[in-house]
Amino acid sequence: MHRVALVLLLAFGAALALIGVKVPHAQTSQQKPAAPVAVVYGNAVQLSWRLPAGPRSLNVVIYRGDASSSMARVATLEAERRSYTDTSVRVGQSYDYAIALDQRGLPLSAISDSVRVSIGIIDRVVFRGGSISRAVFDVAVFSEGRKFVEAFVAAPGEPVGDLRRVDGVEKPLDFRLGCKVLGLRLEIAPGKSKERQPLLDSSGRALTDLAGRPIELSLPSKGEARERLVVELEVSDSRRITLVEGEGFSP
Repeated sequence: MHRVALVLLLAFGAALALIGVKVPHAQTSQQKPAAPVAVVYGNAVQLSWRLPAGPRSLNVVIYRGDASSSMARVATLEAERRSYTDTSVRVGQSYDYAIALDQRGLPLSAISDSVRVSIGIIDRVVFRGGSISRAVFDVAVFSEGRKFVEAFVAAPGEPVGDLRRVDGVEKPLDFRLGCKVLGLRLEIAPGKSKERQPLLDSSGRALTDLAGRPIELSLPSKGEARERLVVELEVSDSRRITLVEGEGFSP
């Protein structure tokens, strides 16, 4: 009898092996999360993330590194918050961020891929106005972790910016960001407020809806229309962009 039972047990094990049945192993760690999304708001970085499918994570561990230090923990918070704002950053510095998931009773998950952001080091050109023959720009550049803004005047056909000496910097700074003025023109800018005018039929009588109420149109106020200066620029990759007074772009 014992021999028969042993033979049956061996046969059953062999059958399981043939059909590929596997005994499940105990879960040892969580799934590696996706890299967080990082957005710069002024002098702060906001991180957000999505949790992978599966058991809920208890906490999210935030890692940060920069050019002078490797990735290290900077915060641990409840995973359901889904966002974190880092205000301990410096202008002119680049940072790498990553996350890991922490679930009670399990080892910490693998660290996600990292995402890099730079704080306030984007050069920028802002069109300030001028005349039909000359345009005035503010050009912002970054050097040695500092932001410098200088005003430049350029006519059609001329580049925007130049080399210029500034206080506190030994060598002249290069404010030439690779854009050139193609032309200037005036255009009429409509007012922001609206006027309501009745809609009339061919005989001049006001049209009404089914409830007897007059049908009116909302139109820009004619009294607020004004002229504004528009500049067309060519940037370094041969693209053409148009700016009105107060608008800017990063080459």
